[in-house]
Parts: sequence; C-alpha cells; structure tokens
Amino acid sequence: MKQFIILTTTTSSTSTTSTTTTTTSTTSTTTTTTSTTSTTTTTTTTTTTTTTTTSTSSTTTTTQTTSTTTTTTTTTAALNLVYSQSFTSGVTPSSACTAWTNFVAQLTPLPYSLLQMNGTYDSVGVTITDPTVIAAIAVALRTAAAYGPVTTNGRSWQVGACGSGSELSAAGSICSCPGPEYLVRPCIGNSNFGGVNTNTCGGPSQIMTVIFQ
Repeated sequence: MKQFIILTTTTSSTSTTSTTTTTTSTTSTTTTTTSTTSTTTTTTTTTTTTTTTTSTSSTTTTTQTTSTTTTTTTTTAALNLVYSQSFTSGVTPSSACTAWTNFVAQLTPLPYSLLQMNGTYDSVGVTITDPTVIAAIAVALRTAAAYGPVTTNGRSWQVGACGSGSELSAAGSICSCPGPEYLVRPCIGNSNFGGVNTNTCGGPSQIMTVIFQ
C-alpha cells in the first residue's frame, strides 16, 4: 500500500501594503513682476526750419531773331533817253522829225532827275534838275500837250505844238524866232527847226541833242 504524503504547503502571503503617501507639494511660486513703467516724457522740440528757397527761376527767353536779310537787288538800268540829230541849214528836217516822234513816245512816267539840251554851239547846254518839272515836260511831249512856261534853273521852259509835232523851248515862247536861243522843233515842216545857242529861224547847220535822265 502506497502512502501518499500530501504536503500541504501553506504559503502565507503576507501582503504588506505599503502605502506610499506621495505628498505632492505644489509650491506656487508667485512671481510678482513689478513693471516699473518709467514714463520718460521726451519733449521733442521740433524746430521746423522753414527754409524758403527762393527759386529765382530765371527764365532766359532767348528770342532768336532770325534776321532774314532779303537783299532785293533792284537793278535799275541807267535811265538815259537821248535824242541827237543833225540839222542842215535851209533844209526841212525829215529823218530828224521821225526820230523826234519816236523819242517823245518813249517819255513814259519815270523818276527823271535831269533834262539837258545841248548841241554843236554849246556842248554843256541848258539843264533842268527839278524832277517835278522834268516829269511834267516828259508827259507834255509824249501826249502832245501844252505845258508852261515854267521858270527853273534860270530859264523859262515851255512845251507846245509847232508844225506837226511838239516843240521843246527854253526860251519862254513857242513857235517863234528868238535868237540866239535854245529850242528844238524838228517837225515844224520847214527849215526853221530851232537851234542851240543859235538863231532859231534859218539857223546854221548843227547837231541838237535832248537828254532825259
């Protein structure tokens, strides 16, 4: 017979309950932040220096005067209308009359400054320097009108009809025979054609010249 020994092992479990009391010390550190507000009153003296910049705006107006020099060259042809013919004593002038007719037709209104009558017996002759009188004589001769007598440069000048044309006289008369005198009448129709410092009726052979300038 087998014997069984039953060992009853009683384990005494002593449960030691260690109560660990954890004391949590909550240390409240009150940090008092003393905020010292130093109010620094900064007096900012703003010195407003008003710098008045007087800007003298010197507006230099450059007036560019473009001087366009227009040189008008007026070429005035030398005014020189000349009648000069040969006369033969005792002969009625024919070609001299035609030349006289053509000459007086050219005496258009122009700024004349000299009228001269000269010839074989007086190369200097007699003159007029008054432009007004010269212009009037030119018109009278060209239009076969009467003019004068007008005294200028010491002589009495006259224009008038004698024969088939006009006579230019520095003797103060028309179609007469003063002498010695200064007058030209190529178209009288006979040999009493006038003269320059000679008899004016039946005068000597000579050249007579009349100039308008």
